[in-house]
Amino acid sequence: MLAGEWRELSGGGFEIVEPAADGAAAETDLLIFSPVQLGELCEEGALRPVRDSTLASDALAFDDFYPAVRDQLLRYGGRTMALPIGCVTPVVATTSEEPVQWDAVGYFPFVTRESPSGMPRPAWQLLARAAPLAVDDLRESVLFNPETMAPAIESPPFVAALAQLVDAAQLKAGPTTAALRTPFRDGVLSDEPAVWTHAQTPPGAPRRYDAVRSDWVSVSGPPRRVSLVGVDGRLIGVTAGSRNAAAAFRLAAWLAGKSNARQLSVAGPHVANVRRSLSRSSDNWLGIGGAGLGREVALAADQSWQSEHQLPVPRLIEAERYLAVLDEAVKQAAGGSASPEDALRRASERWDELTDEVGRERQRRCYLRHLGLDQYAPPKR
Repeated sequence: MLAGEWRELSGGGFEIVEPAADGAAAETDLLIFSPVQLGELCEEGALRPVRDSTLASDALAFDDFYPAVRDQLLRYGGRTMALPIGCVTPVVATTSEEPVQWDAVGYFPFVTRESPSGMPRPAWQLLARAAPLAVDDLRESVLFNPETMAPAIESPPFVAALAQLVDAAQLKAGPTTAALRTPFRDGVLSDEPAVWTHAQTPPGAPRRYDAVRSDWVSVSGPPRRVSLVGVDGRLIGVTAGSRNAAAAFRLAAWLAGKSNARQLSVAGPHVANVRRSLSRSSDNWLGIGGAGLGREVALAADQSWQSEHQLPVPRLIEAERYLAVLDEAVKQAAGGSASPEDALRRASERWDELTDEVGRERQRRCYLRHLGLDQYAPPKR
């Protein structure tokens, strides 16, 4: 349907293909990919920076995107490298009208990336809990030492978050009142209570870890919220090898633009709204309930996107391998085969090995560009 609309609008056409793993960008004009892949694609020289004229186009309405999307998920090394079809920050599905805390949020095992279940993968469930404990306004880096690329995932905030998650794993056998959720849209899951009646933004924390002082600091006022953003989604970028970049940028701006935003942001389990103008539009990720629950989901996501603090997903080279290691650490601890300390220590050691395999300095540059602390210059063609 979109192809027909574009043909009527522009006189041109497009075809969606599943590219081969090798040389995927070389044979296409546009790539659609997950936010976590942006760093690796840029380091491979696979994408062109988005043109200023595209960002300024009325069809795109770039300023309508949430600031966390514009400034964190689309940018790499100081450049906007892609546009969003839709991106995800988790919400909490609950049976309670009252705000829930993390000790009430159960842990539900993730199935596979190929079979979305509406449950975030174990790594995301851990990082969502760790974010309010670990993120510090004075420190840009949370997951690694940016000078040495030594992992920080065995530090106290991550151990505390995993210990909390291990306790949450026991809630499944009892009266679970809440669960962290990503879009599912296909109805009730077989392994969870079909009782969710409300949605909320994920809880905050009454304390955070001060890495400089190596001590916990109490938070004054309400619990401090830090949103984990970009756990899923679809970005679109113009490839470096495109033979008609001008037309490709026009098509990218149209696909990511306001006219298609509502339709595409609810099109499947990997996308959700990223526009402030649609923040009041009902979007029932859970696949159950009516418009009222859908409005609560949309409001919870809106509050997460507009939170004062966010932790963007790590856009590393070979990011999936790092996340798979963290998945396994969570599974081991939640299953009782390792303590949180031991599980994260082993994961940290494996992360170090992966960094050496990629190349420590190469990965460090990627991480700094992910954080916006180093400039990215695309390879000259």
